[in-house]
Amino acid sequence: TNSISARGVLDGQVDYRQKTGQVGVSVDGKMTEFNATGSALSGDQLRLDTISVAVKAERRDQVWTAQQLDLTSPIASINATGSLPPSEGREAHLKGEADLAALASQLPKTLRLKPDLRIEKGTATFQANVSGDPNGNGQIIDATGKLADLVAMRGDQRLTLPEPPSLSARIHRQEQNLSVEVFDVATSFLTARGSGDLDRGIDVAMTIDLGAASQSLRDWIDLGKLSLNG
Repeated sequence: TNSISARGVLDGQVDYRQKTGQVGVSVDGKMTEFNATGSALSGDQLRLDTISVAVKAERRDQVWTAQQLDLTSPIASINATGSLPPSEGREAHLKGEADLAALASQLPKTLRLKPDLRIEKGTATFQANVSGDPNGNGQIIDATGKLADLVAMRGDQRLTLPEPPSLSARIHRQEQNLSVEVFDVATSFLTARGSGDLDRGIDVAMTIDLGAASQSLRDWIDLGKLSLNG
């Protein structure tokens, strides 16, 4: 079973308020000496000197509303605002960004990067908006993600991704089911489009250039003796 064990020291101010039907939470502080290990990290050890934490949120009538939820570290940042579940026309917004060079330096085995590969720069971004279904039947999640400005060195060879991968999806979350109205994935060697739900299954139409995929991925990750064509 994959597992992660983490520890750290939280230093700052935490305020918790409760009165009839309402809970308020605010956090302003830093987590230091963060350390994570475990089988899920494939022998890597994640160490972060500081993670900044800023939270202002309240719960009223079973709805959590975040005015601010910010987590910032040397490898990634996450920001969230809005209400969950969405209420009174208010949406929830989530944004995240990861520094791929910093991430790869700490988790090369987890990412299965080649030992002689050094990522110089690059970012991975993710954004999701959660809104209420106009018919009052669950929530609609619109999500996008992409890689940008990825550059790596292997010896004297400079590697880039001329067509950075991107992903977009619309998901309908209901009380008894989760349906994918559409998702699209695009890379230089693969395009995929799918839809469906967890009950009936998700149908995917995919076109992939196996030779281009093998060559592109082999530059970055360890594929062993695997070779693809077609």
